[in-house]
Amino acid sequence: MEKALYFMVGVGGNNGKTLIFEALQEIMPNYVGEIDRKTFENGYCKAHKHLQNLRGKHIVYVEEMSGKEQNIEVLKQIGDGKVIKNEIMYGTDETINVMCKLFFLSNCQANLKIDGGIGYRYKQICHNSSFQPQNKTDDFTTLQFIQIRNLVGLLKGKYKHALVQLLMDYAHNYTKNNVIDIPEEFQEAIKNTLDSNDEVKCWFDEFCEYGEDLKCSKQELEEHLMKPFREIQVEIQRITNIKYDKGLRHGKNRGGFKGFMIKPVCNIDVGSQLWASYKCVTVCHPIFRTLSISLSRGTLLKIG
Repeated sequence: MEKALYFMVGVGGNNGKTLIFEALQEIMPNYVGEIDRKTFENGYCKAHKHLQNLRGKHIVYVEEMSGKEQNIEVLKQIGDGKVIKNEIMYGTDETINVMCKLFFLSNCQANLKIDGGIGYRYKQICHNSSFQPQNKTDDFTTLQFIQIRNLVGLLKGKYKHALVQLLMDYAHNYTKNNVIDIPEEFQEAIKNTLDSNDEVKCWFDEFCEYGEDLKCSKQELEEHLMKPFREIQVEIQRITNIKYDKGLRHGKNRGGFKGFMIKPVCNIDVGSQLWASYKCVTVCHPIFRTLSISLSRGTLLKIG
């Protein structure tokens, strides 16, 4: 089974991301089902009550995924089609043979803690078209199209066999070629979503630079990132493909990475016209310690 999790993202309504799933659920309720939007949220204590609804399904969708952080470990298991254990009562488990693919329907980007595993499985389908009731013509430039108000009914009735045949044809092509062609637009959206959820990569891209002879010590990274070094080591190797060298010397410090460095402090000249009196500025970053810095008129500020 393809290791994949599908995220159907379309800002606003009337973009068609729900329509197909509603029709398929009506046509094939034994194979297609909806699952509660809270099921995969981190810390949701009633997830086991909903996970049992995966049994026997081939397509499962989450309507309007919440903006809360999702449980990536559970998502990986389901995305891989593994047998999962699910609690029934205290001390009693059941096994569910996952035979479905998950589809998340959302108005916003997914909130995921990115690692190599979830990044490999993440697939995003962009619903950029709009089918508003007031649209009078089809405009392929702005992606504004006439709304067919009875389309759901047509797909559930008159065209239901055509819809199923369309799915079967593409499924058959996949079994022959074992390839899913992803449009460049979708590939770019996938990269943007993964990058925006990857805190360490965002920090690294902004504050570090590559160089064959550049070095970065373990101590420097620990001072900048609020994480245990064992996690930092894994993240840095994932992002840079550079392995930790415990024997590397950098100044007085021992142990680190060769191939990049944290950029030197930057000098910021605070214009006197902006600061007539003392100001207090808080510099925040998701993985930085919060710093409160007092600035005065004409101050030369150094931020490391």
